[in-house]
Amino acid sequence: MNLDIKTHITTNLSASEIEKYYTERVRSRLRQMINVLSVTAERKDKRI
Repeated sequence: MNLDIKTHITTNLSASEIEKYYTERVRSRLRQMINVLSVTAERKDKRI
């Protein structure tokens, strides 16, 4: 059964920080499972 459910995750950690805290294996699996969107610090905050 495919429910077509989407899951979003957010983090302030870089890829190297994820590897440092959670191991290279976790970082590697995340890269396989998710699309990475990078937001620079200069980008305007769009929250209301």
